[in-house]
Amino acid sequence: MFLVGPAGGLGFNGLNSRGIGACCNGMLQVSSSPTGLPVACVVRGILQQTTLEDAVSFVRKVPHASGQNYLVGSPEGIVNLECSAQGVAEIAPDNRLGALAHTNHPLRTDDLVTWYREALDADAPPASVVNSRSRLSSVQRQIGAMGKATVKGFQEILRSRDDPAHPICSAGLPGELYSEYGIMTFAATVMELSATPRLHVALGPPDRNPFHTLGF
Repeated sequence: MFLVGPAGGLGFNGLNSRGIGACCNGMLQVSSSPTGLPVACVVRGILQQTTLEDAVSFVRKVPHASGQNYLVGSPEGIVNLECSAQGVAEIAPDNRLGALAHTNHPLRTDDLVTWYREALDADAPPASVVNSRSRLSSVQRQIGAMGKATVKGFQEILRSRDDPAHPICSAGLPGELYSEYGIMTFAATVMELSATPRLHVALGPPDRNPFHTLGF
């Protein structure tokens, strides 16, 4: 099992030897629960499964501590699940490649916290959501322009900085949103979910750090 996370973290993206992969995106705009299962434990639970059906069933049945989107895949396919303390909402692919894209705001669940509902009603989304929406639009545009899905193609998307204010690859450069807080892309991963699964990982912003390939 491979797990990727920030220094001191327990891992957020991962891949097992059966080709079960998981990556997640936090969503602060949906409900949380102090009695739910933490994200790192959910990811480990996914990677302990041997089929996509079992992995999806696990995500659906456990109580969730925080708002999180889980993209779960295997050689059988991919499933996108938005999770909150109140339940799970599935999002289907909506493009010709059968690809799914998600950033850090909810697309399907209606289990929204009060401050976010009020911001949407006032048509005044917070800066973090403006950033998330911009990154999602960029990813969707670039996926739409791909002739076919390739490892190199997805690596280039993760490296992209087409919107200087809201880059997909963030290195905390001067003028970038959140740069004053030191937030950056700590790693980037591309997974090949096949009979011989492989993980491609850049340890740091991928526009200046190479991808390394790991196999079982």
